[in-house]
Amino acid sequence: MTRGSVQQDLAGFPLYVQIDSVGLERLRTEGLALDPHEGLRFLDASGAELPHVIDSYDSGAGMLRAWVRIPLLASGEDTILSLTTCGSGGDSDLGEVFDGHHRYLYHQPMPSDEAAHVVAGEGRGRPQRELELAPSKGLTVEGWVVTTAEPRTEAFQVIAAQWPLAEVMNGFATYDAGLTDDLETRGFFGAVCAGRYVYFSPQCNSEGRHGKALRYDTHGGFDDSCSWAGYDAGSTSGLATRGYYGAVFDGRYVYYVPRTDGDTHHSRVLRHDTQGDFREPSSWSAFDAGEQISFQGGAFDGRYVYFAPGYHQETGPSGKVLRFDTRADFHYRDSYATFDAAGTSGLPCTCFDGAVFDGRFVYFVPL
Repeated sequence: MTRGSVQQDLAGFPLYVQIDSVGLERLRTEGLALDPHEGLRFLDASGAELPHVIDSYDSGAGMLRAWVRIPLLASGEDTILSLTTCGSGGDSDLGEVFDGHHRYLYHQPMPSDEAAHVVAGEGRGRPQRELELAPSKGLTVEGWVVTTAEPRTEAFQVIAAQWPLAEVMNGFATYDAGLTDDLETRGFFGAVCAGRYVYFSPQCNSEGRHGKALRYDTHGGFDDSCSWAGYDAGSTSGLATRGYYGAVFDGRYVYYVPRTDGDTHHSRVLRHDTQGDFREPSSWSAFDAGEQISFQGGAFDGRYVYFAPGYHQETGPSGKVLRFDTRADFHYRDSYATFDAAGTSGLPCTCFDGAVFDGRFVYFVPL
């Protein structure tokens, strides 16, 4: 696997490996046993043997599918995997590939044209392990998806959900979270969902531009005050971190898009580590990218965060895009790059309000 295939490092990851007829033919020249369960070995870059389980082998169609446990699937490095038929080999115990966190494993049949039968409830998938489920606070559903038609990020929608999609748009509710945790948590521009939590981007209230971040826990009741949390991030890292316009989530961190502190446009990027406590200062950091530009919304493409340009403090509408490399040091200036797209295709490309990523291209929304 090439670097960048995953957004963050994954330890002990069960990787799905598929070998087609061309790959099998190459293995046969090395003496692949008729029964791959007895003669196939997966090795990492150092030559160490990796636990694996053969999911299916069709000699007629020329297709082998297996699960291989990778000790560390790194986001910033290529993952090298080799196969050999030398020496003894065979399936590992299922527990060596899937750890105890995987309480129930269910493989949908291949090829995909049989998938409709599973959805219809005929149960043609085969369970690999069944254990009693007794979730107390929540249940995480993890899925591996194999696709040949549209292998792009935006092509995937919800795989598993607790509720069906609403057919009628009449399920509105309201809650006043304006005084959460004894803070005036009012006046937000944009928000982002980071799995369980929704983060609202602080902009301005009756006191002016502010940095009071607000978070909602979707596992709690919408009208329950315990589901809401506030934190004043207005002076993070010794900077005036106030006045933001939207937020972006990269899989771990929430980035608040800088706009204006009430006096000047600024590029003081505010970041929250979702693996930390929302109310703890140690979970927050900020960096000034040194641009006097109001950025308005952003997008994440799997590696980079793009900030959509709005207005320059001195010259007005701006087309200078700011980009941050999430694999680099957040507090290092060279981790940030700019490009002035103001004259692209001979058009006055300035002042945008948001951005979106489609799997390849980033689109900046004209204001």
